[in-house]
Amino acid sequence: MFDHPFTRSMAGRTAGILLVLAAIGVLSGLLTLYTSLCFTTALADAALYVASLAVAGYYSWYLSPYIKVWQAQVGIALVTQFLCLAIAEAVTIASSLESAETFLSGVPLHLLLGIPVWIILLQWYRLLEGKEREAEQLEVGQRVAESLHQPVDSPPASAEVLDRISVKEGTRIHLISTDELLCIQANGDYATLTTAYGQYVKEQTMKYFETHLPADTFVRIHRSSIVNVNHILRVELFGKDTYQIRLTGGTTLRASATGYRLLKARLGL
Repeated sequence: MFDHPFTRSMAGRTAGILLVLAAIGVLSGLLTLYTSLCFTTALADAALYVASLAVAGYYSWYLSPYIKVWQAQVGIALVTQFLCLAIAEAVTIASSLESAETFLSGVPLHLLLGIPVWIILLQWYRLLEGKEREAEQLEVGQRVAESLHQPVDSPPASAEVLDRISVKEGTRIHLISTDELLCIQANGDYATLTTAYGQYVKEQTMKYFETHLPADTFVRIHRSSIVNVNHILRVELFGKDTYQIRLTGGTTLRASATGYRLLKARLGL
C-alpha cells in the first residue's frame, strides 16, 4: 500500500473531496449554460464524468513514478479521457437521462475541464515526488552524520528499545509485540501500525519508531514506511530506482533506492 497524498492526512482527504465537488459544480454549470440539458441532468452527467476522472487520477499516483516517457503519458491521458466519457455516456443514456446526440454536444466542455485538470494533477504529483526525494536525501544525510558518532546497528544510547507498543483505542488498550508488527506507515501526524490481526493508529512520529525499534529487525525503507524484515516475502523491482516490498498477509510497500540499500545491508545481501 503506497502512501497517497490525498489519503495520508485529513487535510488531504478534505481537499480531495472539495476539489471533486468544485469540478462537478463547474462542469454542470457549463453544461447547463451551453447545452440543452436541464440542471439535474447536467449535474448527473458531470458527477459521473468527474467521479470517473477522480478515480483514474487517484490511481495515477501509483503509476506516475514508473511512466517517464512523454508519449506514454499522452497516451494514458487520452485513454483516460475516453474511458471517463464512455462511462458517463453509457450510464446517462442507459438511464434515459439524455440522448447520444445531447451527450456528444457536451463532449468539448468535458474535455475543456478534464484535460487541464489531468495535466495539473500529474504535474502536482511530479512536484510532490521531487520534494519527497529531496526530503529523503536530507534525512539520509542526517542519518549518515549521526552514524559517524555511533554504530549503525545500535540505537542512540539514550533510546529505549521497544519490545511492545501500547495503543489506546477508546476504552481499550492494545499491547502489540514488536515481533507481531509487520510494518509502520506515516499517516499525517500519526502512524499506522499493521499486524496480522489488524491496523492500529498511534500518535507518534516515524523518527521515534526508527530510533526505538530493534535495529536488527526493523528498517526504514521509505520516509513514510518502516518494515519488519522477518515478515518480508519478496522484494521486486517496480520501476526505475523504486522497489516493491511484499509482506506476509498481502501488505505491499514501496521502497526508495536508499531504503532498498539499507534493506540489503540489513539482510546481508
